Amino acid sequence: MTSEKLKVTNTETYIDSIVEMILSLLSLCGWPRSSRESQNIILSIQAGVENLSKLWLQLKAAMKEGVTTVDMRIFNFDPGEMFDPRIMEDAYPDATPQKTVARRGTPRPRDIVLCTLGIGLERSVIDRETGEDQIDVSLKPKIALTGVLAMDS
Repeated sequence: MTSEKLKVTNTETYIDSIVEMILSLLSLCGWPRSSRESQNIILSIQAGVENLSKLWLQLKAAMKEGVTTVDMRIFNFDPGEMFDPRIMEDAYPDATPQKTVARRGTPRPRDIVLCTLGIGLERSVIDRETGEDQIDVSLKPKIALTGVLAMDS
């Protein structure tokens, strides 16, 4: 649903039009419009359409503000992946050796994920200007690095 589909120029005009359409359909089905009880029903229909209109305008505002374009997703990392501090949190930063020497081109043990200890949370937001999907990490997953296996007892 796009904001264009929600355009309306005069709220009262369309509420009156919708109520009149509903009453016309009821009359077509044999409903007596002139009875005293019918007047209460007409007021009830009008109040219901006005409430729907208010909810509709709130939905329109929420869509324009981008509130409805956010998706939340949990995620984790597989063993063997490279550590990235921008999207991961080392659960044992003090226990992981910081000066492990590795051969050229070989990742250091402190940089390889051993396992995920706590899940992460990310949100997918659609950028209003570009229309592209942007991923923001709200909560980094806690991970253990393979370097913790080399800890001194």
